[in-house]
Amino acid sequence: MKKVTYSFIFNRRGKKLAQDERAPIHLEVYFSRTTRRWLPTGVEIESRYWDTKAGLPNKKHPNYTGIYQILNNKKNEIEAYELSLINQGGELTPDVLNVFINGTKDSFISFAECFVSDELNAKHISKKTATKYKSNLGIFRNAAGDIRFADINETLINKLDLYFVQQGYEQTTIGKFHAVMKKFIKLAERKGVLDMKKNPYLHYKVNMGQSERVNLEPSELQALESLDRAVMPTNLIEILDRFLYSCWTGIRIGDILLLSKDKIKHTDDGLVVEFITEKGKGTRLVHHLRHLFNGKPEKIVQKYLDLYPDIATVFPKISEQEVNRCLKTLAYMAGIKKTLTFHMARHTCGTALADITANPYLIMDILGHGDIKTSMIYIHRSAERIKRQLQAVTWNW
Repeated sequence: MKKVTYSFIFNRRGKKLAQDERAPIHLEVYFSRTTRRWLPTGVEIESRYWDTKAGLPNKKHPNYTGIYQILNNKKNEIEAYELSLINQGGELTPDVLNVFINGTKDSFISFAECFVSDELNAKHISKKTATKYKSNLGIFRNAAGDIRFADINETLINKLDLYFVQQGYEQTTIGKFHAVMKKFIKLAERKGVLDMKKNPYLHYKVNMGQSERVNLEPSELQALESLDRAVMPTNLIEILDRFLYSCWTGIRIGDILLLSKDKIKHTDDGLVVEFITEKGKGTRLVHHLRHLFNGKPEKIVQKYLDLYPDIATVFPKISEQEVNRCLKTLAYMAGIKKTLTFHMARHTCGTALADITANPYLIMDILGHGDIKTSMIYIHRSAERIKRQLQAVTWNW
C-alpha cells in the first residue's frame, strides 16, 4: 500500500503574474502520476512572497507564521485521516478524500445523501429512485438519529427493526428498508470509509417477508369493465382504462406513465408494444396486444392513439397520487372491497395467465420476470385454487 504524498502549489493554473499580483495556494494530494487532487487552502499571497524551492511562503511575508500554521494544519488534518485509515486496514483514495472534504467523514447518512445527489446529477439514477432513497434515509434518521460510521453494528440494525415494527410497517416493507441500508453500507465499504469486517449484515439475515399476491377475481374484473362510463368524468375513465390495460398486460404503473408512442408498432398482426421496463435492471418486453385476452389491451391503446394524436405518450400524463385517489373511487363504484393498486392489476394478469395457460414461461415473458421461480408462484397458486374447487364439489355422479 503506497502512502499518499502532499505538497503546496502556488498559482496552480500557471498564470503569468506581476510581482505584487496575488494567486491562491492549493494543497496537492498526489496518489499517482495520473491521479492527484488539488484542494483549496483559502490562502492567497503575492507572487513575491512565494518560495518555489521550499514550496512554502517565504519569511518575508508579514503574516508568515499565521499562513504557515493554516497550511500546515490543512495538510496535517488530511494526513492524520489517512494514517487512521491505514491503521484500520484501509487507504486514502480519491473517493474517500471526496467524502472527507465534503464533511461526511463521520456521518453515514450524509455520506449516503451525497452519493444519491451525485448519482442523480450524473443521471445514473432517475429522480424517482433518488426520491425513494432520500425518503428511506429520512426514515433511518428518524429511527436512529444522524447515524455515524462508528454506529454501524448489529445494535443499530436491531434498533431500526424495532422502530419499523413500532411504526406498523409490513415485513416486506421492512425487508426493503434493510435492503437499502445494506446497499449503502456496501457502498461505504467500496469507497473505503467503512471496514468490511464491521458490516453487521455479515451476521444478520434479513427477513424479506412473504409478499401477498392479491388479485381480482373474474367477477370483480367484470364489475370494473361494466361500470357506466356515461356518468363518469374523463379523468376517471382514463384511469380505469389504464388499470384494465395493466390487468390484461401486467405492465407496472411506472411503465404505463412512461409508455411512449414510439414503442408501439403497427403490424399486419395488430399493435405490438416493445419497451424496456423502468424497474430494476430493465427487461425487454414484447406484447402482441391482439393476442392477449381477445385483444382487449389493443382496443384500449388504439382508443388513446386516436384520442390524443399530438402527445408523445400513449396515455396523457397524470400523477401517481391522482391515480391512487381515483382507484379508490372505482373500487367503490364497482362494489369491490379490496384496495385497488396497479400491483394488484399485475397479479391479476399473472393469475389469469396461470389459470388459462398453465405456462410459466409465457407468464415470465409477459410480466418480465427475471427468474422462472417467480412465474411458478402463479402456477402453484392456480393449482391450489383448482384443489380447493375440487374439494368443494359434491360428487353425486
